[in-house]
Amino acid sequence: MNSSALNISSRFPSPLARAAGVLLLAAWLLCGCSTTKQSHSQRLRWPRTSQSSTPPSPASTADKAASTATSSHPIINEARKWLGTPYRYGGDSRSGVDCSGMVCQVYLTVKGLKLPRSSAQMQQYATPVDTANMRPGDLLFFTYGSQVNHVGIYAGNNIMIHASSSKGVIESNISEPYYQRTFHSAGRVANYPD
Repeated sequence: MNSSALNISSRFPSPLARAAGVLLLAAWLLCGCSTTKQSHSQRLRWPRTSQSSTPPSPASTADKAASTATSSHPIINEARKWLGTPYRYGGDSRSGVDCSGMVCQVYLTVKGLKLPRSSAQMQQYATPVDTANMRPGDLLFFTYGSQVNHVGIYAGNNIMIHASSSKGVIESNISEPYYQRTFHSAGRVANYPD
C-alpha cells in the first residue's frame, strides 16, 4: 500500500480542510439508522399545526410527553420500558440501542414479530397510513435529506417514542418544527391488530 495514501496531511494540506474532512466523516457516521431513496412525490406530509415560532425547550417537551400520552397499549407499554436507554448505533439491547433496534425489540417482545432491522426496510415493510388515521403502535419515519433513516413508535397525542442519537430513548412531541420538517411517512405493521 502506498504510504502517501495514508498521509492525511498530503490529501488535506490545510488544518481547515482536515477539520472539514473529519466533520464530514463524523456526520456520515452519525447520520442515522439506515437509508433508502424515495421520491418527493411518494412522501406523505405531516399536517401543520399552529405553533409558536420557537420550539419548546427539551424539558417542557419531556414533561408534556409524560403527562399527555398515557396508554394501556402493549406496544407503547413495552416501548416506555426502554425510556432512558442510551443510544448506540447498531445496538439492540438495554445497554445501548439505535432507533430501529428499539422498534425491532419492542415488536419482538410484544408480538413475537421479527421486523426488518433498518428504518428504511421497515418503511418498505409497513403498510402506509395516512397521518389522520394513525394509532398507537404505528411507526413514524423521518428523513435527513431524501432518505429514510429514522423510525419511532407513535404513542398517541402527537407523542412518539424513539432512540435519539443525542439523548437515547425518549418521548418527543412530533408537532415540534424539527419533526414536522423531517417527517417522511407513517406505517402500520400489518400483522399487528388494533
